[in-house]
Amino acid sequence: MANSNMFQFRTEEAPTLSAPVSTRGIIGWMRQNLFSSVGNTILTIIGILLAYSIFAPLIQFALIDAVWTGQNREACLPQEGGHSGACWAYVKAYFPVYLWSVSG
Repeated sequence: MANSNMFQFRTEEAPTLSAPVSTRGIIGWMRQNLFSSVGNTILTIIGILLAYSIFAPLIQFALIDAVWTGQNREACLPQEGGHSGACWAYVKAYFPVYLWSVSG
């Protein structure tokens, strides 16, 4: 009882398929390194929250609330009881000019 149709052989090479999106690129890297276990997922979330709690106020102070123009430190003093951010006018006035050669 030999069945001649029992085996099939390819006559040409099978097409090459790309890896699934979930295993390559940034998504694959994140799944493998940041979210590979419950512990890694918890540590990743804690790390993101910690970085946000540090960098958000730093950016607010150093860039958004900063005083950029003025001749000296008095330009940076808070107006009407408020507070100001970084005093870049003071830094520019009291540090060597070669650090600021790009701006003039």
